[in-house]
Amino acid sequence: MMNYRNIIFDFGNVLAFFNIDQLMMKTMGYVDEELKKIIMADWNRLDEGLVQYEDYMEACLKLSDKKVDLNKFFNRWYLELETNTEICEWIKELKNEGKHLYILSNAPIIFEENASFYEITSYFDGAVYSGSIQLAKPDQRIYEYLLNKYQLKKEECFFLDDKAENIKAGIQCGINGAVYHHNLEAIKRMIK
Repeated sequence: MMNYRNIIFDFGNVLAFFNIDQLMMKTMGYVDEELKKIIMADWNRLDEGLVQYEDYMEACLKLSDKKVDLNKFFNRWYLELETNTEICEWIKELKNEGKHLYILSNAPIIFEENASFYEITSYFDGAVYSGSIQLAKPDQRIYEYLLNKYQLKKEECFFLDDKAENIKAGIQCGINGAVYHHNLEAIKRMIK
């Protein structure tokens, strides 16, 4: 049985929930389907670091007359993710067991710059966010980047992500993993 020394977590929808409707409610006070389309239209380019945050925001503002509300969203969403209580409790247990913890997340640079706002990040030994290195999951190079940056042995790593394609890419790099969909007990059994 493999002894996983390093547990790697995605941020969005694993450590905390990236739910655009909730984020709109928290920042603007309402959900608007048209604004949601504008906000999310090219979000992958933000995650990949292929567009500057201010430029993305400006492009969105030009597409709507609800500029005040869009500004509210863009100035706060990254501080409004709801943390995943069951995963956060487990992270504390893993840390007490001596496991090394890492974050591997597709996220805009603005999120990376503010990630320490989330108290749970203090438990981690390192993090790689896609925006600042212009590599995003499931590109295998981002997994290699994490392994090299922290000198990790892939066979000692276990990765949790909410997307099957990201787990598949990790496995192709030699990193075992599981898709997280509120199935923590099953994942714990896999790791033990």
